[in-house]
Amino acid sequence: MIGALYLVAVSASWFGTWGLVRRFGRTPSLAKVVPALVVVSVSFLAIDVVGIARGWFATPTSATLGALPGVGAIGVGLPIEELVMLPFLAWLVIALDSLRAAPRARTVRNERVDARRHRGAAILLLLGGSFVALLLHAPEYAIASAAIGAAGFILAARILTARVGARIAVIGMVLLTVVFDNVLCRVGVFSYPGEMRTGVQIGLVPIEDVAWAIGFACFTLFVYDAVGATRGSAWRALLASRPAAWANTALPFLGGLAATRASAPASVALPLVLWWTVGYNALLYGINDLYDRASDLLNPRKGGAQGAQLALRDLPLLRSVIWIAGASGLAVALLAASASSTASAVVLVAIGAACLYSAPWLGRTRGRPIVDALTSAVHFTLPPLCGLAVGSAALGQWIAPLAAFFAWNVANHLVGAIQDRDADTGAHIATTATRFGARGTARFAIAWYAVSSFILAIAGTQSMGYALGALLPVVSAVSTVPLLRRSATADDARAAWRRFMVLNVPLGAAASVLLITSWQ
Repeated sequence: MIGALYLVAVSASWFGTWGLVRRFGRTPSLAKVVPALVVVSVSFLAIDVVGIARGWFATPTSATLGALPGVGAIGVGLPIEELVMLPFLAWLVIALDSLRAAPRARTVRNERVDARRHRGAAILLLLGGSFVALLLHAPEYAIASAAIGAAGFILAARILTARVGARIAVIGMVLLTVVFDNVLCRVGVFSYPGEMRTGVQIGLVPIEDVAWAIGFACFTLFVYDAVGATRGSAWRALLASRPAAWANTALPFLGGLAATRASAPASVALPLVLWWTVGYNALLYGINDLYDRASDLLNPRKGGAQGAQLALRDLPLLRSVIWIAGASGLAVALLAASASSTASAVVLVAIGAACLYSAPWLGRTRGRPIVDALTSAVHFTLPPLCGLAVGSAALGQWIAPLAAFFAWNVANHLVGAIQDRDADTGAHIATTATRFGARGTARFAIAWYAVSSFILAIAGTQSMGYALGALLPVVSAVSTVPLLRRSATADDARAAWRRFMVLNVPLGAAASVLLITSWQ
């Protein structure tokens, strides 16, 4: 009950904050806000992963609607409300900053800051450094929160000295943290082990939370201004990662982990959740858009949720995102090795497969008919395999559902390739759809849906869940039938893809429930 009320309150606050900005401030551009929210949220979710794993703080099971897999030192994983709360807090900081925004451009790159403000920043930095020095012998969470606060302050020092709204945002964040964390601690949403902190409190709120709030607010301001300085490149880099498709890799990983009924350490499970959600998609689709720019510029469905239309000036930032995503994958693979060498190997294979599909220096199966669909299906079969491996599942019993899932994804790729046929032809990219045409490719897709259904039907002798699951690919096949007409057009292909996207969520959810419950 507490978790539901907390989630409702945060959701309502989103709309309330938006109303305040519309009434009293300058409405920020979504092209600046959304990338900033993603970067800040992912960064501080990573910090939360460390905090949960180390036992700095926790949310009791009774105060959350549910926790993502991964058990920390206090025995609780990441509460799902945090996935809403962190982006809201980042939005709140941006909103407070906008209430006092000057009419000129809000980035500080070209602003002149007088010597008095520089002196003020130097004094504050000195005080911040002294604060960190005093806590060097303090408990772990105290040191970590001081480091977060000091790092954020250093990053945002120029912004704070140049803009009144930024200072209001930081002060407002601190005051609201003190007020509302007292309430949340009172009702039991947060708990803090005493041995991890100094014991200094403002009411029920540890002083460490104040340092965390300063760091969070300052980091948000820094990222928001940095995104603005990219002149839209950050927005297009985000679109390149296909945010609408993040669930297609995150949920299968979580489903595989949940199916094993195992409790993996938070230090392993939660970084994997983050990487399969954001990092993997940034790597997979980032490389794809980097080398498919010629085709994407001819493709009418690009430029939105289904991918970016990149300008030349966007490419350096996109390359940086790709390198960061790849490096984070290597780090996650190293972490996963402590729990499962198989899971670590799966992450490494995923990195290689992402390069293999799109990169011209490693095969580029994207431009090889038939092989393009097979490689694409591998991309989406690896996340559930990784989840099963982390949970130490006996993988032999999951061969049938994994094979069926692979076949289903081959068919899905073929349906998607049909709508890109004209653009790929114009860019001289050979795909299954350009080689065999819309009707021929649709036949292949329906055949692969049939293979998926057949595998599950055969396995249905072991489990009723498999037998029921065999019906789900049939629905996708029926949705593809209109493409068998000789008169089928590119618009028909796009309509088929939209039907797939609509069906994907309920079919995927039904498949997950059926297959997981099959092995209770």
